[in-house]
Amino acid sequence: MSIEDKQKNLEIFDINKKIQNLLNFFSKELNFSALEKKIKNRVKRQMEKTQREYYLNEQMKAIQKELGDGEDGSNEYSEIEKKINEVKLSKEAKDKALNEFKKLKSMSPMSAEASVIRNYLRVAFRYSLGELFKRSY
Repeated sequence: MSIEDKQKNLEIFDINKKIQNLLNFFSKELNFSALEKKIKNRVKRQMEKTQREYYLNEQMKAIQKELGDGEDGSNEYSEIEKKINEVKLSKEAKDKALNEFKKLKSMSPMSAEASVIRNYLRVAFRYSLGELFKRSY
C-alpha cells in the first residue's frame, strides 16, 4: 500500500468506509497475487517441458550414436533443417514442415515412415512448398 493510500485511509473517520477501503485494497492484492502465481506456474511448466525435451533428445542422440546412426543422419538432418529455414514459407507451411522434420528426427532412419517423411519433404522442396501445403488442407 502506498504512503498516499495509507494516509487517505487514516483520514477516513467512518469505520465502515475505512474497512471497505481496506477490503478493496486487499481484494486487488489477492487478485494480483493469484495472477502472479498462475504466470509462475505456467512458466515453470514450460521450463520443465523444455528441459524434459532437451534431456530426451540428448538421450536419443546418445542411443543413436551407440547404434552407429548418429553421424550419418545428422548431416542429412542439418541439410533438411537448413532448407526449411531458407525457403520462404507461410507460417502454416513452415509449422507443418518443422513438425514433419521433428517427427523424422525422432525416428529410426531405417523405418518406413522415416522414408515417407523424407520423400514428402524432398517433394515439398522441389515444388512450391506454400502451394503444396495449401492443397493438402
